[in-house]
Amino acid sequence: MIMVHDVHREARKAFRRRTDGRLAKLLSMMQGGGLVTAQQLAARMGLNDRTIYRYVEQLRARGHNIQGERGLGYMLRSNVKRFA
Repeated sequence: MIMVHDVHREARKAFRRRTDGRLAKLLSMMQGGGLVTAQQLAARMGLNDRTIYRYVEQLRARGHNIQGERGLGYMLRSNVKRFA
């Protein structure tokens, strides 16, 4: 017999996989090095701007070096540290 909590657990796992896939796609789209707006990213991914803003914050929280801000645009900086 399938329990309700098992269904909810599987739904949460599927949601996390989908979100992780979108985050990976967002990172790859920002790797070009240029400035890209949330509107451009949203249009290319079929999402809305607010979702992109949330995803950018999630990526930053995971340690990705994303520069920029709402309204101006974002760019992914290399996380590699250079020593002089």
